[in-house]
Amino acid sequence: MHRLSQLQTRSVVEPMAHQGGRDGGDGDETPDSAAHYIAALAHELAQIARRNGLDTLSYILEMARLEADQIIKS
Repeated sequence: MHRLSQLQTRSVVEPMAHQGGRDGGDGDETPDSAAHYIAALAHELAQIARRNGLDTLSYILEMARLEADQIIKS
């Protein structure tokens, strides 16, 4: 059984509702703000997976990050 405390991680990704400057002017999320958040979260999760030997999961999460980055750039 895996325990979160064993991961010894520090989250750097804030919940999307608390991020400033990436949402629409009235606080609604936009496709761009969602893609930014997903990219950051996927990157952090991929690092956790890699540190714990979950190579396939890490790869899938990195692919999600790359897809989100492409959306941001378009």
